[in-house]
Amino acid sequence: MTFNDDSQSILCEAYAMVRRLVADLQAAGHEVTIVVSNESQRPVPCDFVDAAGSPRHAFQRQLPKSDAAYVIAPETEGMLADLVEMTEDECGSEKSLNQPSSAVSRTSDKFQVYEALRRSGLKVPRTLPLNRTDSTGSDHLPATLGFPLVLKPTGAVACEGLTVAYTEQDLLTNQSNYSHSEAVSTLIAQEYVRGIPASVSLLCSEKGARPLSLNRQILLLDRRFGHSMYVGGVVPLDHSGTREAFRAASRAAEVLGLNRGYVGVDIILTRDGPVIMDVNPRLTTSYVGLQKTASINVAEWMVKACTTDELPPSVVHSGYAIFLKVDSEYERGYVMVEGYDVTLVKAAANLRKARSTLRLPGDTK
Repeated sequence: MTFNDDSQSILCEAYAMVRRLVADLQAAGHEVTIVVSNESQRPVPCDFVDAAGSPRHAFQRQLPKSDAAYVIAPETEGMLADLVEMTEDECGSEKSLNQPSSAVSRTSDKFQVYEALRRSGLKVPRTLPLNRTDSTGSDHLPATLGFPLVLKPTGAVACEGLTVAYTEQDLLTNQSNYSHSEAVSTLIAQEYVRGIPASVSLLCSEKGARPLSLNRQILLLDRRFGHSMYVGGVVPLDHSGTREAFRAASRAAEVLGLNRGYVGVDIILTRDGPVIMDVNPRLTTSYVGLQKTASINVAEWMVKACTTDELPPSVVHSGYAIFLKVDSEYERGYVMVEGYDVTLVKAAANLRKARSTLRLPGDTK
């Protein structure tokens, strides 16, 4: 496994995911080795390879020594696709527990994903490509999409780079910010879909897709550039539209050819049914809660889905898990705070207890 030193917020999610995934793999009897860029990045008790500042090369050297490999990385700038392709080149596609690199590349362009899903009959937000350097090219957006509307880079993950424009001035200001950002290459504009932000966790194989959970997403959407973010979530989410959401997410994975391992599908639950917002060909942060509540060892079934095409039976959940990213002054960055219990109320109480132990910016204690 490997993860790269991206923003502190994204890295916080990576550490949380790797802790849960390693725990599940070890519980299933697997020996796990993690490639880290320095000695301080040791989030779990297992074998480590110190990359000495070159995690990519260290990962490449480790691949022939392993029976299987799983990459935890964002799709940003092709990072995930490149590392998965390296795995396939070094030790064969059968040893990779990720989606094929070709499928990862396909789903990394949000506009092409929306077009494919729309053509298949699935509900997606109205989406238009946008020239980030030409503000005159956005003149038609209010008439086509209305206000508010959402702007985001086509290759970003979570809420990175996402802004909400409520007025013409917001639109002009945000497009100016995008034009000066080296991290943004291409943009899309979307209608703002009102509803409950959620996601579906799936396991996929050649036999199809098995929905594991419907998850509540907690998002902070802001008109200011660089201020929107994925904050955390709740697993599972009890909702009358669960079955319809499961069907839509499974169909999305099928349309995009995602037939290997874990997939996360971001949706908005609306009165008219689920609207698909994004498809993630990788492990998602919802795994942090799923590992606590699911009746199966999800990591072990990830291995089975990739190596023998087996899918688990129906998954039931015991209790609720809540997890939030919190900016901790003491920890010098974001940390994941978690609460779990048999009821949602008790899980929230445990989350508050965990948060109370942290020193946050502005705290006087």
